[in-house]
Amino acid sequence: MRPVEHDIWSEYALTLLDVMPDDAAPFTATAAEPGRSDEWPFASDEVWVITACNPGSVAFDRAENAQRHERMRRLLLEAGVTPVETVGRQAGGEWKEEGFLIEGMAGDDVIDLARQFGQNAVFHWTPSEWVIVGVLQPGRWEMGWRLLDQ
Repeated sequence: MRPVEHDIWSEYALTLLDVMPDDAAPFTATAAEPGRSDEWPFASDEVWVITACNPGSVAFDRAENAQRHERMRRLLLEAGVTPVETVGRQAGGEWKEEGFLIEGMAGDDVIDLARQFGQNAVFHWTPSEWVIVGVLQPGRWEMGWRLLDQ
């Protein structure tokens, strides 16, 4: 395990999010300047992005992250949520985390689940905003968002 030694919120804001829906082509989204947004790709008015990997931004080995990811998947399914696979990553970097995009789950429940898995923050994504919402790390950072060309 190795701790992240830089401004973690800036790194979160640079995340490229690969979304792999079962019923549509995969796509990539990322934060943008406030006020910017592209065509909304979902049926619901909001989605959340959560991971079980690398709690507290400490790098766990691949096997441990896979176990945590699968445990979170089971909890989401038990809660009646159909998770969509995601990968959050750095552009050109080594850091990658599997996670889930979830629709139809209350924000407080998402944050509680993230807290159970030791996560610093989650993403809340709406037609007009991409927001980093603090869980173990306090704060909230509101940005726009855009889809990247595939």
